[in-house]
Amino acid sequence: MTGALKGDKTKPFVKTLYDPAVWSDAKLEKALKEALQDVVNKNNGVIPEKFIGNSTEGYPIEGYYRKGAVDTFYFK
Repeated sequence: MTGALKGDKTKPFVKTLYDPAVWSDAKLEKALKEALQDVVNKNNGVIPEKFIGNSTEGYPIEGYYRKGAVDTFYFK
């Protein structure tokens, strides 16, 4: 079937589209935490399922918060 995902379907699919030489895992984690703090500050302590927040460097980050954890996030 055209367009179907292939591979090990028993594990979550992780798609990474960034240059680790520019954005280390630690830098991404820091930016996400800052964006989440921005969301919490703007929403009376609540993180909605779909969120948009800004890092302290001004990068807008959009993502999804499900079952008490960030499911997906990306730069807007």
